[in-house]
Amino acid sequence: MAPPADAAGLELGFVSKTAELKTGEVVAYLEKGDRHAERTLLALHGMTMDRVSFASFVAALQIPDGVRVLIPDAMGHGSRLGHAVSLGPKYAGWTATERADDAAAFLAALGDVRGPVDVYGFSMGGATALAMAANHPASVDRVVLLAPAAAFTESILSETGRGHIRFNYQTAEQAVEFLEVIGVPAALARAGAPAAARER
Repeated sequence: MAPPADAAGLELGFVSKTAELKTGEVVAYLEKGDRHAERTLLALHGMTMDRVSFASFVAALQIPDGVRVLIPDAMGHGSRLGHAVSLGPKYAGWTATERADDAAAFLAALGDVRGPVDVYGFSMGGATALAMAANHPASVDRVVLLAPAAAFTESILSETGRGHIRFNYQTAEQAVEFLEVIGVPAALARAGAPAAARER
């Protein structure tokens, strides 16, 4: 029986599974389609998301039945949060390159993925998809990006390191700050913040 958290993904036709990386870390993922399919879509979620919250984004793509779809939890997200916390200061995963290496390790752990994959990345997952195409070109056929977060600056990384995570907003007030940081004019940020916060 799948954990209750996977219920949303299961309602969309995904199957909940796990894979063990060479490091021993267990990665939960959702899968849909025939594992012997000629094409595989690797779907990479955004920051503060996990496999379950991203399942509806992927289902909306209406992927043909002949394509295998994989939605793993990213480093430090969902099922992998506990492992990341246990590493303490040794935790890696802030760079798109590290996340791309991790996604490649996930595919290798499955051991049955045929040929290069198509990668669909949203936000943080978009940056990961770009890095995967650049650093693991033999593993990637095509890349589709939705609002890729490919511009983390030193100041954003520094703020995050100090515990000020602007991207993890919960309220409309916090959403205003986030929207202004990414360049939305103040009046538009105030107008759009309630809808952005509601999505969380």
